[in-house]
Order: sequence, then structure tokens, then C-alpha cells
Amino acid sequence: MVPRVSIERSVFDRSHGHKLTFDAGSLVPIFVDEALPGDTFSLRCTSFARFSTPLHPIMDNMYADEELATRIFDEVGSRLLKLYEICSALQPVGALIVNDDWGFKTQTMLDPDSMRRFIFPWHRRIVETIHQNGKFAILHSCGNLSDVIDDIVDDLKFDAKHSYEDIILPVEQAWLQWHERIAVMGGIDMDFLVRSTSGDIRQRCLKMLELTGSKAYALGSGNSIPTYVPIPNYLAMIETINL
Repeated sequence: MVPRVSIERSVFDRSHGHKLTFDAGSLVPIFVDEALPGDTFSLRCTSFARFSTPLHPIMDNMYADEELATRIFDEVGSRLLKLYEICSALQPVGALIVNDDWGFKTQTMLDPDSMRRFIFPWHRRIVETIHQNGKFAILHSCGNLSDVIDDIVDDLKFDAKHSYEDIILPVEQAWLQWHERIAVMGGIDMDFLVRSTSGDIRQRCLKMLELTGSKAYALGSGNSIPTYVPIPNYLAMIETINL
């Protein structure tokens, strides 16, 4: 039986968020707090996790079994190419988004040379196919791609890039650096959309439109909209275009 204390006690709201990354297979504590005799806790946890480690990590095979790694990339690449051949030939389609997250917060997932060897040749063919059918090719890729932005623009020849995070490169800075070479899409940071007021969101969107003059820029979020984004905040962003 839980002991009860009859004296008056203070009540504290300890609500907070905790973001982290960790290796698979490890038991990682996510909440550690001091407890004194007589303390009572009421806890509720809402968790969101993204898993990126495959069952058989490809990174090792790129060096230990290069032939196998090449076959894996080619099997995936050839299927994606066929998909974009079909979709880009559809008359109502005006642009196609190529989704392939390539980076972490600080760097690309694979070293740039490996990306140029295994990944980029297929994306070059995908973009060529899209362009041959008279459509625009948009890259959606999360992460820090500063080491391969020249490849994205000059070699792969994507028309636009989507997915930006303030912690990596705010969209305002990305547009100033890249807009003369590639269109910038979205970029209103997801964390900003969740935590900010509708007024702050509207103000940032207005400033972004003033900065760009809508040249080589399309207003939108930094990533896809999940259910935890407050609806008023989302509406504040999209309605700014009509102000």
C-alpha cells in the first residue's frame, strides 16, 4: 500500500520535452529525477521515434562486400527509375518529388564519394527521365547536404529542393545562398510551427515572402505536416499567402 502524507504539499507541473538519438540495442533512460520521501508523481509520456538502421547495415557491406552493395543499390535504383518513368509520363502531373533522406544534422549519412558512386547515378537518370517528359524534378531530402549541394545542382540537375531545419540551415539562409541555382521549397521549421504562436508564424512567413519576392521560392513547411502540429498554427502559415 502506498503511504499517504496528510500535510499540505506544493504541486509542480514538470512538463517538458526530451529529444535524443541513440544506438539500436541499447536500454536508454529517458527520464531521471530526484524523489524525496513523501513525493508523489503522476507521469504520462508521449513518444515519437524514427528508426533508420536497417536489419543488415549497408555501410559495412560497401567495404566488405562491394559487389553485394552495388546489387542492392541497383535493385532499388532500377525500381525507382521505373516508377518515375511511369509517373512523369502522366499528362496531369506537373512536377515530381524524389524522396530520399541523405543526411544527419551535421553531415551526409554516407560519405560524399560513396554517394557519388552508388546513389547519385540513379538519381541522375531519374531526373533526366522527368525532364525528358517536360516535368520539374524536386528533391526532398532531410539532413545537412552542404557537402553535396554542388552535385545536387550541377550534376543531378534538380529544379528545387525541399526540407529545411533551423538547427541545420534556416530556410532564409538557404534561399540567400542557393536561390540563383535551385528553387527553395517550404522551410518553415517544424519545431517552430509546433512551439510558436500563430502571430509569430504569420510574421515569419510574411518576412520570408518579402525577402524572396516569391522568386525561386514556394512557401510551406520544412517537412510533412504531422498530427501534432496545432491546426491554428498550420492555418497561420498557409493563409499568409493571401495577406
